[in-house]
Amino acid sequence: MGGAPKEPKRVVHWATEESTKEEEVAMEAASLTLTSLLAMHVVLATFPNAILRVSATLNEGAQTHSPNEWKSQAVEYHIEHALAHITGDKDYDHAATRLLMALECLSRRIH
Repeated sequence: MGGAPKEPKRVVHWATEESTKEEEVAMEAASLTLTSLLAMHVVLATFPNAILRVSATLNEGAQTHSPNEWKSQAVEYHIEHALAHITGDKDYDHAATRLLMALECLSRRIH
């Protein structure tokens, strides 16, 4: 029963001649996922109270707006509303939420 441990069926190293395109894509996706999770951890650790306030604002908005309605708006729309919250009613929770919506739309190329 002893002896040398069994070798895995296949070990794929990033960008080797032995890896298939599908494996490279899967590895890149896994890497991006891990990177994203680490980045989210940094954001949560750095801004825990702000993230909770934005989350509460999103939950309030879910009561009066259809799901993902904000995604169909232009980046400028969210920025204008954020500025109105900053200069008008001083509602910084809504302003921060609108700025995050603008960034998300920008990253998704929804203009």
